[in-house]
Amino acid sequence: MFTGATFREYIIGSILSLAENDLTDFYTDKTQTSWFGNIGNSIWAALLGFLLFAGAFPLELWNESRAINQERALQEGEKSVISIESIAVKPENEGKLVHIAGKATTKKQLRDQEFGIKVNAIKLNRTVAMYQWAEDTHSESKEKVGGGTETITTYSYDPKWSNKLVDSNSFRHPLGHANPRSFEFSALSQVAESVTLGAFTLTRGIIDRLPLKPFRVPVNTTVATVPAARNNKITVEDGHFYFGSHPGNPAIGDERIAFEYVPPTDCSVVAKQEQNRLVEYTASNGNKIELAQEGAVSAQDMFKKAEADNNFITWVLRVAGLGFMFSGMLLMASPMRAIANVIPLFGDLAGFSIAIFAFLLSLALSLVTISIGWIAFRPLLAFSLLGGAVVLVVLSLRMRRAQSGR
Repeated sequence: MFTGATFREYIIGSILSLAENDLTDFYTDKTQTSWFGNIGNSIWAALLGFLLFAGAFPLELWNESRAINQERALQEGEKSVISIESIAVKPENEGKLVHIAGKATTKKQLRDQEFGIKVNAIKLNRTVAMYQWAEDTHSESKEKVGGGTETITTYSYDPKWSNKLVDSNSFRHPLGHANPRSFEFSALSQVAESVTLGAFTLTRGIIDRLPLKPFRVPVNTTVATVPAARNNKITVEDGHFYFGSHPGNPAIGDERIAFEYVPPTDCSVVAKQEQNRLVEYTASNGNKIELAQEGAVSAQDMFKKAEADNNFITWVLRVAGLGFMFSGMLLMASPMRAIANVIPLFGDLAGFSIAIFAFLLSLALSLVTISIGWIAFRPLLAFSLLGGAVVLVVLSLRMRRAQSGR
């Protein structure tokens, strides 16, 4: 919170910053926080840290349960899948998990009426990006003798292309950096009503797994015939439409309208045969299996990729859980750091020690949580993780005792 002196300093600093920068896109704010203010802030930080720390456990347990169930489902599917031809629907395969390779096609011509685009495609997307101001914030804090903190925050503003509307009202310095409040054109997605793979019909879930490719607007497109160009300035630039005056020198509010599509393509699918449709297959544990890849890919390779994707997601969430736990412990220790900051050197040493201890303990607790999820499925792995957790706990406790004895 600003004190009276801090608020006056902020106003004066902002005026000087404007004068020094001559209304350029860089601004610097300086704030002062007293030792008591840091103590109060650290208490709020500790409460937030507790929530992060507590939330990491259910996240990690859920992630391990999800990973195990998906692995079991994929193993079950790999054992039961059968490869069939796409030329005919055979009743004896009804309800089975099947693997089919062939060409996904449609007779549908997808149209973007607003821009006059027409193409034989399984899927057609219109994407819109606007040239807008973006705020970048960088803060540096310096502890002062007595426990206070001086924070210097630099705000920089640069125009960038973005597919999302950037709210300039939320900027620290919105003056001179106003963005439009809406797009002139909106994004659009279309999918052909009937997409077939030989004698089979593909569902939206399978279609969404097929890779999109850029669709380049022909250079010889007559812009005058484009409905969107009747009342707006539209040009064709490098395979996309451009809304604005000077494509080589964009202005705030200019827009780029690009297209991507899924053309008729060779692909491979693993799904359940339901009459002439390929739909999600439900494994015995309730998990769904529905795989699709571009090109002719064997069932074995498709399941290997699915398992690799599952492992990747698992590790991303594991790292996220560890990050929540570690960040939570650091925040919970904020009051200790704030008290030690009366002498900045002591605060730095305390912060370093706390960080090492928090990381070791967080890693140990994460290993324990992960091992709980794997005990029934892979007991050897689970007990190995528990052993690693014990070693980390011993190391962290020894380090803590050594620091306390100094």
